[in-house]
Amino acid sequence: MLPVMRAIPLLLLILGACATETPPRPPLTAPVPNAKIDQVAFGGVIDWKAEGEQAILLRSRNGRTFRATFFAPCLGLPYAQQIGVVPRSLGEVDKFASIIADGRQCRFRDFTEIPPPASW
Repeated sequence: MLPVMRAIPLLLLILGACATETPPRPPLTAPVPNAKIDQVAFGGVIDWKAEGEQAILLRSRNGRTFRATFFAPCLGLPYAQQIGVVPRSLGEVDKFASIIADGRQCRFRDFTEIPPPASW
């Protein structure tokens, strides 16, 4: 009987942890302006795709997709093999961040979370 009495608090703790789990986020159906990606230094951006010289798509490690447009054309972006993401001082990527492509820094004009594109 004593082992069962010790197991009850453990089971209550496990059940309590399950009850506090946050519900999954509903799928995004419309763009969300002024978005941000946290902790870029720890692998926050896992993939990217150029949209010509005017914009870039970024995919975060949690599967969210973002679109950034630039103040000026980002020359060389369509042909770049890799990019560098330059976050703000807090390690966040938002509309005040930039990228480095082909040796040039391209500053974001806006940064919007978008629904995942049909084809990546």
